[in-house]
Amino acid sequence: MGEHTRAPPRRLLISLPGISRSSNHLKIGKKTPSYHCTARRAASSGSWARFWDGRRTGHATCVRVSVRDRHWIEAQKMEAFLAVARGSCEAPVFIECQYNAGSSTAPVLLAAKGIAFDCGGLCLKAASEMSENRGSMAGAAAVLGAMYAVALAKAPLNVNAVIPVCENMVSGQCMKVGDVVTALNGLTIQVMYKPSLVIDVATLTHGILLATGGGAFGCFSNSEALWRALQHAGSLTGDRGWRFPLWHYYRQHIHSDPAVDILNRGSGNSTPCIGAAFLQNFICGDWLHLDITGVGKFQSTLDHGAVHRSTASIK
Repeated sequence: MGEHTRAPPRRLLISLPGISRSSNHLKIGKKTPSYHCTARRAASSGSWARFWDGRRTGHATCVRVSVRDRHWIEAQKMEAFLAVARGSCEAPVFIECQYNAGSSTAPVLLAAKGIAFDCGGLCLKAASEMSENRGSMAGAAAVLGAMYAVALAKAPLNVNAVIPVCENMVSGQCMKVGDVVTALNGLTIQVMYKPSLVIDVATLTHGILLATGGGAFGCFSNSEALWRALQHAGSLTGDRGWRFPLWHYYRQHIHSDPAVDILNRGSGNSTPCIGAAFLQNFICGDWLHLDITGVGKFQSTLDHGAVHRSTASIK
């Protein structure tokens, strides 16, 4: 990426052992077969105890984890999340992680897509690529790994993470083409705090893989300073990120149907940019969106099953 004369607005050095241990958790999570990596298992208190409580090995963390069930999700009226989950026999869960360093500053918010397996629903994905879709939880694995590293380093900042976990499966109950769902956004949610910045990580669109050939993750940001900070971090960790535009042109593609507020797929062919434009409707501050398709799934023949670019840069 080259050297940058301007230092990022924030710098936090995580020890190499901390990055190594959290990356190992990430690799294990992404290699796990989908029937072992379900929302139900994610809700298991025992699995969380093994992940976060490392006192036996001397690596205990101070992250508070809350696993919310379907009843809580329904009470919050997260209809878009429930619409994706209803095609599976596995009940969805919503995971919240909080790391509090004792600071009074607003927390950094990490968000990730935790789709344990994504067959595409009624819009079934290609059979030749189906096995890769157990890697659709790579964003969640990256965020959990980042939380683990931050906690091990006892970082002097507050960090929260939110991860919806479910499966996107085909059945008689799954979403149908043309369905309209209500999302939980700033018009309906009670905002308890405004984060200092938002970072979301997801294997969102195949277009990123087509654009970069798996050599980089895609980055979208409404803040030049945040992009520069990520670019600088990537130059230190070897994570290659490439910035894509957030032009108003792409927002027009998701507002082309007057019958609904926004379209989830849009009307154009620039799927990574249209996907980011869709997400931007739910952002109320500085924001980084990392689309890690191609480096977060299993396409890489150089690092099969263990691709995790962007993770160290987040940390």
